[in-house]
Amino acid sequence: MMNNPKTFLESIVKYDLTQISDVILKDLEPVLSYEGFTYENMQKKSSAAANLAKWVINAVIFNTIYKKVKPLSDAAEAAEKLSSDKLSELAIVLEKVRVIVEKVDGLKR
Repeated sequence: MMNNPKTFLESIVKYDLTQISDVILKDLEPVLSYEGFTYENMQKKSSAAANLAKWVINAVIFNTIYKKVKPLSDAAEAAEKLSSDKLSELAIVLEKVRVIVEKVDGLKR
């Protein structure tokens, strides 16, 4: 795939950064901890390598943040749905109370 730059670039663009497995992240730890694995250092060797290094670094950062934020986002979405459901239930109860109050008022007259 790397011998075809267009295909390689397309695969990178399509890569789902939210689905980086823990195994891959673990395998990347030694690479990312190597002090020479920076955009600036790689730029001295090759601009292509530098850009790929930058993509890997940013992909891992994004994935790390995503894995922290996703459960919070899911919880917020669930809370919003629960709130919406409860507001719908409240509207039904309030309508029933209104009808009962009308009947009581009618009986008082």
